[in-house]
Amino acid sequence: MNLTNLLDVMKNDITALTKSEQLIASLVVTLLAMCIVFVVLMIIMYAVKIMTKSSSEPKKEKKQIIVKQDVKPDQDDKEIVAAISAAVACALNTSTNNIIIKKIKKSENSDNAWSKLGRIEQMSSMLGGYEYDKKI
Repeated sequence: MNLTNLLDVMKNDITALTKSEQLIASLVVTLLAMCIVFVVLMIIMYAVKIMTKSSSEPKKEKKQIIVKQDVKPDQDDKEIVAAISAAVACALNTSTNNIIIKKIKKSENSDNAWSKLGRIEQMSSMLGGYEYDKKI
């Protein structure tokens, strides 16, 4: 019995088939259904790709704006160095006499306080619940 006859018999009465024919027919139906689902998913994937390409705006060239400030060389540098050295000394449990600051470079990090606090809480929970001073 070929597959088309098997599927025609399955349409009407599956009990007329033997157990091996029922097994083969069920495998054929399963594979056919899987192929249909795969083809539909591929169609949806290509439709989404086409929609994202058509809806995206063309990228514009970014203009670079350079702002120069007139900063006096020793303007508040001593206060910044004192504050940073005090923070480092506090973190290392040592005095400021044991710390030599050679260079201070401003970070390009633009995260706000909420994202930093969330990151600290996630890291502390991963490290076994390390408690820190929440009075920031």
